[in-house]
Amino acid sequence: MDSIRENRTKDDILEEIRLEQSADIYGKKCFIITEGSDDVLFIRKMFSRSVICLESFAGKSGLMEIMAEQDAASDSIIGIRDRDYVDETALPDRIFLYDHCCLEMMLLAEQAVTESFYQIYYKGKNSCDTFLLNTMRQLAPYSILRKRNEKESLGISFRKAGFGDLIDFSNESLNCARLFQRTGEAERFHACQQEADELEETALWEMTNGHDICTFLGCLSKTGKKGMDETSVRNILLVSYRKEDFFKTTLRQNILSYQHQKHLEFLEETDQQNPS
Repeated sequence: MDSIRENRTKDDILEEIRLEQSADIYGKKCFIITEGSDDVLFIRKMFSRSVICLESFAGKSGLMEIMAEQDAASDSIIGIRDRDYVDETALPDRIFLYDHCCLEMMLLAEQAVTESFYQIYYKGKNSCDTFLLNTMRQLAPYSILRKRNEKESLGISFRKAGFGDLIDFSNESLNCARLFQRTGEAERFHACQQEADELEETALWEMTNGHDICTFLGCLSKTGKKGMDETSVRNILLVSYRKEDFFKTTLRQNILSYQHQKHLEFLEETDQQNPS
């Protein structure tokens, strides 16, 4: 499976699609447009090796731009992106969403992946049954702020608002009030906190951001004597996740249904059977 190199533009990606399609005399090639490099790693592991995976030039917004282009209008070209807080009814049919909020939450939803991470890397004090739930609850006000930002187009910049230094390891808590100040949204904290207090566990899975969960877990974990960053956590989850785990997801079932309808192959035939 191929992926594009960094610093490609939208025109570069569309040109690559045109070239690949012009050389595809039997019309069998399939393309997946992804948000970023982590998605490429996931797709390499789970999908047919013949699929051509192209990384967006600008995250999910770039993915959506590419999919709207006439040169990407073929049934053989699909996009896979985080669910985040998008209105699913407004998405084109060829856009598929990870289960739960994002790729990372889909990986963590597999119990074997979470238990493996807990046993090997987690250095906190919570039990395996509660450490992930506590992390999501600590992040909940911030997750609600992210949701409001997207739904209301608030224009909040989260990229530079790191919060590793705001986590108290002794009780695995996040100083969310300080984090809201750091993002310039202190006045929204109490309302988001009140809403977070009412959330059930199911809702937490649907709104916890992947960058946030990996950052938080990294602050509670170590590889040997070294701490872990967001990227390290995500890579461990990706390595731990198996094709057998992917069989259980709604994402796989949706793409499987799509490829049957369109007579395409994004998933290999051997992967369409339950493992023995």
